[in-house]
Amino acid sequence: MRRMLWTLALIVVVGAGLGVSAYRHSRAFLLTASDDRYQLWMAALKGFSGTPSYVGSIGDQSYFRVGDLFVSCYKAPTARVNLPSIFPVGRGEPYQVSAAMVPPE
Repeated sequence: MRRMLWTLALIVVVGAGLGVSAYRHSRAFLLTASDDRYQLWMAALKGFSGTPSYVGSIGDQSYFRVGDLFVSCYKAPTARVNLPSIFPVGRGEPYQVSAAMVPPE
């Protein structure tokens, strides 16, 4: 009985982890992105929280994901960033961005 409870607890924990991971890569998570270009620039410049990646655009906003374990999302007006290519969210391959591509202001 105890072994079955541990197995059930393990299944619940793994399922919750997979659910959180799926949410972090969803469009709904991107729409909660912070509009703080300075923090995005600092992440690209220093890399302490992870390397920022461009993940796509929705309308006139470009969206970026920073980090692997602790993920943050940022958005910036597409007209104010210097990206080599732009594509809709979910339609292209995300790529790393540098500090020169996402100036603070």
